[in-house]
Amino acid sequence: MTEPGKQTEPLPGFVSFVARVRRDATLLAALRRERDPAALVVQSSALAGSAGYRFDESEVLAQLEAGRRAWLMQWLPEDREAEPPALRSDDGEPPGAEWIPYRVAMVDGRLAIDWCHLDAARLIEPFFHSTIVSAASTPFNLVFRWRTGIEALDALPQSLAPSGFLFHLSRCGSTLCAQALAANPRHIVVSEAAPLDFALRHPALDETQRVRLLRGLMRAWGRPRANQETQLFVKLMASHLLHLPTLRSAFPELPWLFVYRDPVEIMVSQERNLSAEFARGAGNPGRFGLTVEEVAALDDESHLARVLAAIAAVAVDEIAAGAGRLAHHEELSSDCTSVLREAFALPAEAFPAAALEHIARRHAKFPGEDYLDDRAQKQAEASSALRIAAQRYLLPHYEALERLRAARHSRAMPIA
Repeated sequence: MTEPGKQTEPLPGFVSFVARVRRDATLLAALRRERDPAALVVQSSALAGSAGYRFDESEVLAQLEAGRRAWLMQWLPEDREAEPPALRSDDGEPPGAEWIPYRVAMVDGRLAIDWCHLDAARLIEPFFHSTIVSAASTPFNLVFRWRTGIEALDALPQSLAPSGFLFHLSRCGSTLCAQALAANPRHIVVSEAAPLDFALRHPALDETQRVRLLRGLMRAWGRPRANQETQLFVKLMASHLLHLPTLRSAFPELPWLFVYRDPVEIMVSQERNLSAEFARGAGNPGRFGLTVEEVAALDDESHLARVLAAIAAVAVDEIAAGAGRLAHHEELSSDCTSVLREAFALPAEAFPAAALEHIARRHAKFPGEDYLDDRAQKQAEASSALRIAAQRYLLPHYEALERLRAARHSRAMPIA
């Protein structure tokens, strides 16, 4: 038995077998859908013996336990050095299209890319993380988890270029947009993926490295896995609009939509459940135009309003300069598909009617729940302190966005 917390080096036979399985369609198909860990251990050993590999079942079990530990340790950045390593591949050949990068880390000063086997499964959950939690924690992905360097991303051939980026001011309907796009099996939709946040914000990366990583991730995510996908769409976190120059460097022809709504309603929603990216101490406050001293001095309502205002200000400047498209939450509630068709030049048939009808009835973030229009409830719930902060910091930008939207609509041609 392996002592708890102690990492045992796999035998060479097992390492070779893992490498074989990752690229052998027959072996992979035989193992990937096994949900019982004990059965996977036995089946792996049996298949290995038939293929001429020799190792003990304890090696598979040890790798399974290491995978479980690594899966848990990734949520604890301060303990990352203690994370058991994946069996790394540095042969320069990238994983096949059924593998997608789901995590990026800096290990010993080098970028490490972790890959998860998705087979032909589509990214249809409201968030990238939801799909990954289900897939990467399966026994197969725990044992055969794959780590490469960034060179594997560099080696990928060109795939689907992004057809559209979704930016938002948070809690505005961008998840509804992503779900509507994902209703079409020809669309690949990546929603708020952690590797994108790493690429845009990790302090150890310079601009050249950020662009290189962003392009590599898009090449990986943009590979068709069901032989029918034709377009790639990406929904980003709200604060990622602050990194628009970097995204534009990576993708000069950057079509994007910015979604917003009444600032009071956004702030009430955030007060109920604050997004991690807006929490005090979440990264460098300078990106929101705040100093550490200001963050400490501001009350909760003012801090939230200042953070949101920084994002809204960028949207105002960019839209005023002729970049991007605007959509108000109310437009999405009444006719989401028309907004998306105009923003990304999509045909009417891009949105299956039956799927959209189901999506419209469900809560975009929690598909198991019915959608309820709670705008009036949020307005009634807003405290005086929240309203004051919204009016002082956020309302001027909201009004500017409304003027820009009105001007655009006065010039817009009807959608055919």
